Amino acid sequence: MPLPFALVAAVSSQLADSGYETLLVMGEFLATFTVALVGVLTLSVAVLWFHAPLGLFSVLQAVSAPTMLAFATRSAVASLPAMMEGLERLKFGKLQVELVTPLSVVLVRFGPIMFYFVAGIFIAELYDRQLSALDLILISVASVMAGLASAGATGIANVQMIAIVCGYLKLPLEACIVLFIAVDVISDTLRTILLVVVNMAYTAVICPVENDEESVKPNAVEANATQN
Repeated sequence: MPLPFALVAAVSSQLADSGYETLLVMGEFLATFTVALVGVLTLSVAVLWFHAPLGLFSVLQAVSAPTMLAFATRSAVASLPAMMEGLERLKFGKLQVELVTPLSVVLVRFGPIMFYFVAGIFIAELYDRQLSALDLILISVASVMAGLASAGATGIANVQMIAIVCGYLKLPLEACIVLFIAVDVISDTLRTILLVVVNMAYTAVICPVENDEESVKPNAVEANATQN
């Protein structure tokens, strides 16, 4: 498959400029974010499976196409058609899916929110800041604000939203921003995948399942009208 090779090529180009030391420094952050991502993705697929009238294999098939698009393009907008097509194949109402899915991509920014939350804790650890329960609440609120503000932002503009979290914690960002920019090819891919799959699960919770009888009734009515 060409997509993993494309990602490896992009990462290799960035590491050639910044050096492997940067990736080693950010290894803990990337590992933590990846573990959180796998957990949330598993939960999201379980939610889809619970609400869809089809089996697990069909759910995984519906999720795979938008996930690969998110992996390749790092754009949730580019993945929107595949997301809606996958949800429609899982028998969710077409009208509701086409209404809710684009809105959820803009408003339910779970991928960036988790990224900013993990990044805030990581930066606090770099500065040996002991986090209290109040600090964790502040990071959560600031992460939600940063996630909503990141709608439409790409690349470095997304990374700079970490300043909102650091501002609440009164931590300097200048020394860390370069580290996050250096590994943004990886972290941007991960948060886009998370955004896509979580929003598919969110849409599945809201949208009703389309019954086969509902799709048959209009055809029957049309046939009766033609006979009459």
